[in-house]
Amino acid sequence: MNELINKISNLTLEYIDQITSDGRVNLGEIYFKTMKIENENVITMDIYVFQTNFIRHFNTHIKGTNTVSFSSSLLNKIASKYSKNKDYKLNPYDKKVITLTRSRKEALPCTINITLDFKTSDPAIKKYNEKISKQKVIHSSFIAIIKKERKNKMNENLELLEFIYKTSSMGISSTTDLLKFIKEKDNKIKKESENILKTYEKYFKESEKLLKKYKTKGEDESIMVKAMSTMGIKKEVKDDNSDAHLADVLIQGLTMGNLEINKRITNYQKEVDKKILSLAKEFVKDFEIHIENLKKYL
Repeated sequence: MNELINKISNLTLEYIDQITSDGRVNLGEIYFKTMKIENENVITMDIYVFQTNFIRHFNTHIKGTNTVSFSSSLLNKIASKYSKNKDYKLNPYDKKVITLTRSRKEALPCTINITLDFKTSDPAIKKYNEKISKQKVIHSSFIAIIKKERKNKMNENLELLEFIYKTSSMGISSTTDLLKFIKEKDNKIKKESENILKTYEKYFKESEKLLKKYKTKGEDESIMVKAMSTMGIKKEVKDDNSDAHLADVLIQGLTMGNLEINKRITNYQKEVDKKILSLAKEFVKDFEIHIENLKKYL
């Protein structure tokens, strides 16, 4: 058992290194949870990698592993390896999530969020937080980023609105592309995709209206990003246009969009206008409904 736990912990570190070394990637999510497969308790591991607005997804599961032992091993290895590395910044373990950011000279920083959605070891969490609190060196590029963020920091209301606007704009573009590529195909998922498009359009208009009240205009993703997204969707449809595969692709995108908005809701809920906060929460709720509807096609 200890050998298996050690192996999976080391594998997680390898994934962290691989993801943060890829200059095209600026965000990764590793999600651990427990479930039953063939009447046996297992830990599942889902990995989402965001690459120029295209999401890659991998998953696996580990049989018969104790969650407390596994979490202790993983927390210890992450703290030991990255807390002394000047290119990494680790945040305290909070609400089941480990967050680390790697600074890179030739690319934007890359953040990895690791969620342990099961019972963990309290002593291991305490030890982890104590160990990372001793980080003394912050890479110079982190300092530059912090200074830039302070200089250009926008009002929390605008930041949340901008994110809803940009997410909706990108969602309209990518969902429209998907519907175009499956137009001549016999996919039952078309109706739900059309409903998703309508929801994106709703929040695009709502966020645009609120942004005007702040006398500002939302920024769309660049033409290059949208072109890369179109190419990615076209490839997904070409490789496998089954409803199950397309539902999986859509679920990944909607889930990650909701995760990012939920983070901003948590960060800004005490500062932002109630109307904007309500809009963000409604956004998450509506897309959670779409995610549940899409699961019927898996």
